[in-house]
Amino acid sequence: MKVFLPLFLSFLLQSCNYSLVDFAHDIDNKSFQSLGATVFSEPEEVSIKQIHLDNTPMVGRQVVIEGEIVDVGKYLTYVVVSDESARMLVILTGLQGFTVKENRNLRVKILGMVERGKKGIPYVRAHAIKNVVM
Repeated sequence: MKVFLPLFLSFLLQSCNYSLVDFAHDIDNKSFQSLGATVFSEPEEVSIKQIHLDNTPMVGRQVVIEGEIVDVGKYLTYVVVSDESARMLVILTGLQGFTVKENRNLRVKILGMVERGKKGIPYVRAHAIKNVVM
C-alpha cells in the first residue's frame, strides 16, 4: 500500500496535466502561509537592503523577506513593505486569498521571487504571505 500511493499520485498528476514541480510549489506556498516555512524548497531569508544592493545575483531566486506593510495598492495588486533598512515593492497579482484591512502597519513574511523592473530596480513577486504576530 505504501508503494501504491505514490505511484497512484504520480499517475494522477500526470494524467491531469499537472507536473510534480507545480505540485511541490503549491505545497510550499500553502505550508508557508500556514506555518511560515517551506517543505520542498529552501528559500533564502534576506533583508530588503540585500536585495537592493546585490540585485544582479538575486534576480530569479526565491527569497523570504519580512517587514511592515506601509502602502497598499488600490486594487490589492501590490504592497510596499519596509524593514529597518529599506522599502520594497511586492507584486500580489498571482496571489489569492490575501486581504489587508485598515491596519497598514501589519508585519508580514513574504515568500517570493526577485525580479527586475524596467529601469533595473528589483521587486518581489509574492507567492505566499504569512502574517507575523508581534
